Amino acid sequence: AGEPDYLPAIYARVDLLIAGQRNPEALDFAQKAAAGIEDPAIRNILLGDTHNKLGDRNKAYESYQRAAETAQDNVTLALKLYDLANALHGTEQAERGLSDWLDRSGKAEHTLAVANYLLRQGKHTQARHYYEAYLKQDEHNAAVHNNLAWLLAEQGDKQQALVAARKAHALSPASPAIMDTLGWLLLNNGSVAESEKYLLGAYKSLGHNP
Repeated sequence: AGEPDYLPAIYARVDLLIAGQRNPEALDFAQKAAAGIEDPAIRNILLGDTHNKLGDRNKAYESYQRAAETAQDNVTLALKLYDLANALHGTEQAERGLSDWLDRSGKAEHTLAVANYLLRQGKHTQARHYYEAYLKQDEHNAAVHNNLAWLLAEQGDKQQALVAARKAHALSPASPAIMDTLGWLLLNNGSVAESEKYLLGAYKSLGHNP
């Protein structure tokens, strides 16, 4: 069925009511609006989002779980459940739930979306795990090798970081970001002369003159 065109307006109204500290009215409005939405996943995500904004994590989690019954392929929903499971039940259960969902999905793009999300959240160990899992499904993504190189370096694994950075460069040799990563890793590893080639290459490719 897809999202109704008026859904953004519903969210805007809920946000406005909450901003005005009219929380009961916000919940009542969201519930009445949800009753008119045909798709059960969209309906329950709206309720879950509203409960979450109102600070009721348990009801938000229950609503998201109901949404997941009919939206099993929704990575955004899976990540909402992951965040709330972390808050309500702890990291171990949250990680297990996310891993089980990805196993059921089997889609490389979902693994990548999870890895990118965890990287943005600063959860580097988990992000590394999912980047490595993604590369088992698609080893030709230069940006993922580059992100993995950065994470490995952050965790002190300099040699494997260089391996990942060289793979990224082999796949996308003209990328300034990838040349920059490789150059800095080489420099930090003591390979000054080799690093200069990549750092200058990145600088020049952005339209600068050394």
